[in-house]
Amino acid sequence: MSGLRLAVTLLRNRDLRRVLAGLSAHGIAEHGTWLALMVYAYERGGVRETGIVLFALLFPAIGFAPIAATFDHGGRPMRALVAGFVAQGVTLSITGVAMLTEAHWAVVYLAAFVSAMSLLLTRPMVAATLPPMARSLEELTAATATSNVVGTAGLFTGPALAGIVLSFGPPAAVFIVAAVLMLVVAIPVAATSLQRRRDEQSIGDSPGQDVPVEDMPGEEPAGARGLRSGLRALREVPDSWLLVGVISLVFLATGALDVAFVAVALELLNGSDSTVGALNAAMGFGALTGAMASLRLVGCRRLTPPIALGVLAVGAAVAASAASGSVSLTIVLFALGGIGKSIATVAGMAMLQGLATDELAARIFGLLEGASMTAIAVGALAFAFVADGFSVPIALVSVGAFLALAIAGVLTRLMAIDRQRPTIDPTLVSAVRSVPAFAPLPAYSVERLLASIELAEFGPNERVVTLGEPGEHLHLVLEGDCVVTRSDHTERVMRSGEHFGEIALLLDRPRTATIDAGATGLTTLAIDRATFHSAIGVNPKSLARLERAAKTRLASDTPRP
Repeated sequence: MSGLRLAVTLLRNRDLRRVLAGLSAHGIAEHGTWLALMVYAYERGGVRETGIVLFALLFPAIGFAPIAATFDHGGRPMRALVAGFVAQGVTLSITGVAMLTEAHWAVVYLAAFVSAMSLLLTRPMVAATLPPMARSLEELTAATATSNVVGTAGLFTGPALAGIVLSFGPPAAVFIVAAVLMLVVAIPVAATSLQRRRDEQSIGDSPGQDVPVEDMPGEEPAGARGLRSGLRALREVPDSWLLVGVISLVFLATGALDVAFVAVALELLNGSDSTVGALNAAMGFGALTGAMASLRLVGCRRLTPPIALGVLAVGAAVAASAASGSVSLTIVLFALGGIGKSIATVAGMAMLQGLATDELAARIFGLLEGASMTAIAVGALAFAFVADGFSVPIALVSVGAFLALAIAGVLTRLMAIDRQRPTIDPTLVSAVRSVPAFAPLPAYSVERLLASIELAEFGPNERVVTLGEPGEHLHLVLEGDCVVTRSDHTERVMRSGEHFGEIALLLDRPRTATIDAGATGLTTLAIDRATFHSAIGVNPKSLARLERAAKTRLASDTPRP
């Protein structure tokens, strides 16, 4: 889906625009206040206190994050989202006022902790809100893709705007501005929620409304049971532990940089608080650029080079900043580090997902989330103590040297894993990317999808699907064409690049048309129901709402098989 088409698709849906605007504001508030808190901690107690505060905030979040991801919004995600925005506005304002009135440091940090925990709830609530808002699969795809971009963009827009505020006022001002922003965006989202409740009262259980949906039994639990499940999966999949460790290396450096931004800007560059924001924003901009570039990694024959180069880029950027002495050069270095971070992470996850079955891979990826947050917390604390005990330059060089030595130590084994990876046909990659629901997927998700699909070949005029029969596969047309005959006996021809069967998978309903291969035969990629649902990444509640969106499309659009 092109950027223009995606934008037009979203502009047609007012409710989606409001929710995504709220998500954008959340990204600015989350990353902007994180930067302001680092500046506050540094001004209070230097690099040591900064590291301790970041560790203290991050470590509890390791356990809270999986709980937030499965937050029970009672089947009313819109109401929960509004409540979340208001709660964030209130807690952020309390933190800002505590800073402004020079309250005791314990009060400030407690308020900051509560606001940080409240911010963790937004993304899972938005993920549950988008499906019922979407009136078609295309709108849901556009919204999902945009939410991913908005989330990543917050990495640099938040610090950049915070840097501007810091150039005119204290860290407390960033919290106050963020609080006002969250309360303002809550108003249109609340209006949408209110209108939807009125619609429910007038028409009952209609397509797209928020209704309670029960969780599926057997859903992977959060917390300690999920951790044990992930550890068992690591034992069952050889070499997966190595890739989890390599990816965690990047997040270890991320934690160190959270502290380094402040120390480098204020100590080494003799800059101001706004300089901290510029350095942080540069890293975020690089991460966004790297994420976009990493889309080209799908089907890449060898992933060890991008992993190694990405890790080395992060390490080199961190180490070189110790001797930069120039704000502009340091900004460029951190941007390059952000690019390396994204590429190494995506390439590592693409290699990791190819080692296990879908079930084991899901457990390993769940463990990776916790490992990544742990690495960030440990990296922040370790950098703070090295910088405080020795110096900031020594801490920066130590991080760079550690990353270089670590990746060198595992390079041979990574190359061995790489050689065992199956080669992916670029044609198949293009075919999968042509499906709107799969277009925004990251490289590792596409590779997992490609590992599960089958090639289906049909002879000239051979029957592919029959009207009324159960539908178990989505077909992507690779070569040849096929004739679609609907129940009203109208016909049309499908050619290479088109697909059919998604509605049958979403709604578990019989085929709505008969399809025959063309005169030259037909070759398709067949994706089964389980793989389809796994690839689009919907949980049971989201799937139920997506099904209602599909029903709406069936009622308003030309039916598809």
